[in-house]
Amino acid sequence: MKRLSLIILILLCSKAHAEIVCIGDSITRSTPYVELGEGYCELLGGINKGIGGQTAAQGLARFKSDVLANDPDTVIIEFGANDADLGVSLTSFKRDIKAMIRLSGKRKVILMTPPPYNDGARYNLLLVPFVQTLRQIAERNPRITLVDAYQDFAELNLIDPIVNYQTDNIHLNRLGHEFLVSKINKGNR
Repeated sequence: MKRLSLIILILLCSKAHAEIVCIGDSITRSTPYVELGEGYCELLGGINKGIGGQTAAQGLARFKSDVLANDPDTVIIEFGANDADLGVSLTSFKRDIKAMIRLSGKRKVILMTPPPYNDGARYNLLLVPFVQTLRQIAERNPRITLVDAYQDFAELNLIDPIVNYQTDNIHLNRLGHEFLVSKINKGNR
């Protein structure tokens, strides 16, 4: 019994460590849009802490427990689609994203823009200011790597329709997640 108690105590006291933790909304969560394990985070070998429907403020509220508790080397932050859809102010969005970056400390931070909607300009008009805010945050902080999924998928759409990479108007299929992984890996060189 003493041995079992000692093992439990060691497990409770040992600090978790992960190479990569991804925090975001349903684009990060990826299920039920693709099979479990087929999202970009899992394909990178990371711990997926995406929750569908969430905004940057909700991500910030759970950042310590979901991200920092895993002591990652790299943090991937992806928000913006729900923030735009729900009318979150750009000031609040920017504050929350910057707070997550600050909380990341000296860890590598990859900031990712959401992909564009494929079903019309109205939603993209709402989304673009959030994409631009993420670009500006990354531009002003040289330690941040930006993966501009919005731009990457828009460029891809010129040669291969974006609908081939999505399950609906914005969520990615496995091919879309594999494309994201290629862009994340390219940005990490």
